[in-house]
Amino acid sequence: YLDDPEDGLGERSALRWSEAEPVRFVVGKDKSDDLIVLNPFNFGSDASGCVSRYVLCDAVSDPEHPVEVTLATESQILHALTVGYLSECEERNDKGEITAWDADSFKALLDRQQASGEPTRAAFEALQQLAETVDLLILSEIRRYSNLASQWRGALRAQMLECEALLGSVQAVEKFAAELLWDSWSSITASYSKLVSKRREWQSGTLRCSFRTASILLDIDSYKKCAERPETREKVMSLTVKTRDGVSCVSGGSGTPLARDNDDFGLFQGLVWELRVPLRSDVLRERAPVLCDFLDSADLLDFPGVANNYGNATKHKDGDLAGKPVVMLTEVLKRGKTASIVVTGARSLDIDGFSLLMRLGKFPAQPVQLVAGISSWLRAFGHPWPPHEKAMPLNLIMTFCADLVNKVMSAGLRDGLQGCFDQLKSLGHLADPKVVNALATNYPQFNECHIFGTPEEQTTALEGIVADGAFKDRFGDSAQSFREMVANGGTNYVFKTLREQALTSNRADLLQTRLTEAARQLQQLIQQQLPDENAVSDDRDGALDAWAGAIKTRLHQPRKHDHDLDNPILVSRHLRAFLNIDPDEIDDVPLNAARLKLNFRQHVEKQFRSWQSKRAQYPQLADVGIADGTQASRLLTYLIEVVDLDSVVAFFRDNLGNITSRVEGRQARRFLAIKMSNALLRGSAEEPLHRNPKAVNAVLEELAQIDEQHNAAPENSTHYRAVIEPFLKRLEQVKTISTGARPPQAGDAELATISTL
Repeated sequence: YLDDPEDGLGERSALRWSEAEPVRFVVGKDKSDDLIVLNPFNFGSDASGCVSRYVLCDAVSDPEHPVEVTLATESQILHALTVGYLSECEERNDKGEITAWDADSFKALLDRQQASGEPTRAAFEALQQLAETVDLLILSEIRRYSNLASQWRGALRAQMLECEALLGSVQAVEKFAAELLWDSWSSITASYSKLVSKRREWQSGTLRCSFRTASILLDIDSYKKCAERPETREKVMSLTVKTRDGVSCVSGGSGTPLARDNDDFGLFQGLVWELRVPLRSDVLRERAPVLCDFLDSADLLDFPGVANNYGNATKHKDGDLAGKPVVMLTEVLKRGKTASIVVTGARSLDIDGFSLLMRLGKFPAQPVQLVAGISSWLRAFGHPWPPHEKAMPLNLIMTFCADLVNKVMSAGLRDGLQGCFDQLKSLGHLADPKVVNALATNYPQFNECHIFGTPEEQTTALEGIVADGAFKDRFGDSAQSFREMVANGGTNYVFKTLREQALTSNRADLLQTRLTEAARQLQQLIQQQLPDENAVSDDRDGALDAWAGAIKTRLHQPRKHDHDLDNPILVSRHLRAFLNIDPDEIDDVPLNAARLKLNFRQHVEKQFRSWQSKRAQYPQLADVGIADGTQASRLLTYLIEVVDLDSVVAFFRDNLGNITSRVEGRQARRFLAIKMSNALLRGSAEEPLHRNPKAVNAVLEELAQIDEQHNAAPENSTHYRAVIEPFLKRLEQVKTISTGARPPQAGDAELATISTL
């Protein structure tokens, strides 16, 4: 499509914008280094090092530098190195263990952090960047982080962002991130620091380059070839940067050198995230109208291929990587970028549809990387994984299909084509005909794609293939794609299909819905934080009223089955379990706490926070009137912030401050747990724990009368009287307790301004 087959010099290519720079997409008759060829070919090994975005253009602002370069953000660098570590390295910590984070180990890591000074904005922004990276890792369902999912949004994320020990310095955050993401491997930490430093040299403005530069940046082997081929090093070292009016242009000629040496170029190439390649609309409209029609409707993104090692390659070790920057940047970072580009693109809802190109008759390379990327994309759009239907445009394009036709002509169908398609099984749901659209292509211009035989023999083979049961299961209503493949290569049919999918995409509607919801949430958050003297208590009281209302609603819900427990029994059971402070969920009582002058208050606060974070994953939140873990954490905050900590601290110091035995310290947890529970649910009121005998008799008499009347109202249940009603009264009591006026804070004026936008 892009090159004229009769034009071996690239003078009539859809890529050519400059008279001085002829260019082809693939090699033509002239195979010398003098001709610019954009698409890298490395004899079957990894080729592209970044995304290529092909866009249709009538003109470009700078014909000498038509390609726009997008560099990775610091967040993307962090995510790419993390994913590369997990896929390419022998992931083990300093104890030789494979890490799988859960709530307890994550909180233990937070607790180990040492205070590093007063909070700074830079440290908080670094923490926020780390939180967004973990968001993506959890979205991708990566095993190392999957056990954090249930508590991440509700508790753990906020605990990390509020960790005082980390808020004091960016260095503390980076050290914490290194352990969390790549087990503190020094080789990856050093590479991260170098990449970030290099990225900060390009902080602002537009970056463009010539096609010769783009061909060097796109070829992932360019860095490696610098050390192996003097001519490649000469090309790389001749690249210069010229900046004018906020636009930096990279090409040959005079200017500031792009790189100081090979490794400096490797860092820059590692940062290249996307190349925006403009295609001439006038050329394509005449030569390839089908492709032109598609590009009128959408951009085409070509993602780097995943590794071809099928999971059998030797994994890298920390010590080995330390002296191999080429391996670090062209394997660990590059393959991390491949997965990261898909996930970050999915998170920003920037992709309408995916097409996976698989060579028919070959096992897919690194199917785990492919499945993780596509599943993240579908979940980002609100669809379940595994998918149950064709929820989004997802195509499985089988390439080089001439081989199948030739084999059928040569040997016949035999036992059918099931064995041919079984090689796709490693793709799992991405090979399910109910989920993906199957398409076929062939490339007659290549020798290996020539279909042999007479037209009659080809037709016989084709009809036998499309009638095969395995073929019908795989292609469904897309059999015409295979017919087109035999007739003309099938690529026109593919682009017609992609255009139809682009024109019927619902991404714009979904984006508008998400935008409206995000704007509503933003305004809600801002209103909660504005310096209104009553805002804090109003927000708390409203949330507690809503909780009480949800509990009452749950009490009156009809039972689904006759054998279901009565609602008061169910709500009472789960309310007691949800609010229970289990001694096993708090730390052992420290030894010799009084003599060692332990900060009792800090210890008690930590126990409340630890207990609170575990409540977010309670499996039956709906039965206590709570929607999710985030709401659970918020509601428990309101209960904890009115606890009389002084009374708990006094009890702790007077009764548990002189324990000297570890066994006794473990056993004593139950006394502290009971005191904490009483302070949480009963407050500091000195009320008797039990009714006096006369009051007990009066209640028993009342309940007996209710039983005789067969009154089944939830409010008449003993479970309601003993558990639910006292708790609802406690919620009302909490609303009367002042938590102190909100002092003026930095950013109040900015919040007020934002709220009016």
